[in-house]
Amino acid sequence: FSINYFDTSRWFGFLRSTIRNQDLKNRIGYNDGENTFTLHDLGVGYRLAHRHGAIRAVLRNLAGENFQYEDRGREAPVYSGFNAGIEATVNF
Repeated sequence: FSINYFDTSRWFGFLRSTIRNQDLKNRIGYNDGENTFTLHDLGVGYRLAHRHGAIRAVLRNLAGENFQYEDRGREAPVYSGFNAGIEATVNF
């Protein structure tokens, strides 16, 4: 679930909630069972001219949810606990 706002001055903001559910049975180094958690992220950013990219400041996991997450390398990293970051993308 996501709410996005885009302003004509190229500024944007978003609020995003993501539900994660993973099966950790028979995984070495993880507690057996199922792990379900929800992440809430908040961010603001600025879109570069001619849509050549964007710069974003993001507050991730606003509730500070602690979890074990098995990253399979197919998506952006997911970190336990509250964290923040600055992201940039460039398009040609």
